[in-house]
Amino acid sequence: MKGILFFIILAASVACFGQGDRDLRIMNTDLASEKVCGSPEWAVKEKMSATVAKRSFADDELTLTGVVLKNDQDQRMFINVDTEFLKDTVLMGDLADYLIVGKKIDATLIRCSHIYYLAKLSPAPDVKNRIAGLTLARFNALKKGMTYDEVIAILGKPGELTSTAENAAHKTQMYIWKVPKSPIGANMNALFTDGKLVSKAQAGLK
Repeated sequence: MKGILFFIILAASVACFGQGDRDLRIMNTDLASEKVCGSPEWAVKEKMSATVAKRSFADDELTLTGVVLKNDQDQRMFINVDTEFLKDTVLMGDLADYLIVGKKIDATLIRCSHIYYLAKLSPAPDVKNRIAGLTLARFNALKKGMTYDEVIAILGKPGELTSTAENAAHKTQMYIWKVPKSPIGANMNALFTDGKLVSKAQAGLK
């Protein structure tokens, strides 16, 4: 049993480093070029701070084709993902894992007339230095069987996906929430099977 627990912790740690590499790769990668408009002079770049409200996938249910972004005024806008451009620059699975519903981002967009494409990404500034609701009391309020959305509603912020395992019968995902600038690295993680909370752990929460 101890051996299994050690393997799970080790796998989660490795996944965290992999996630960091993935995020840096996405931050440093152009997600579209001005040629998406047909001619560069037709392209207009715009910046937007928003929250991912919805995602759209191709028929294979893996290829991310677009996202709905919601600004602070609750205005929503569909943003296309240039899948042709991305297939040679970044894995579509990485982008789908990064752009989870509820995530706040700063986005650079390319506008072609009334159609928008995702050009560059970075975390929203207010997300870089804070995490809402990550307290021991809120951690204790999380119960087995809760959905991921119910957990987000209690904690106030989506977690970062650190690992995924899937077979013919079940899909398991682990998420981590961290307290920024915590001198002891305070954090919590939660394990979901088929979208339901099955276990949780915390370190240093108050």
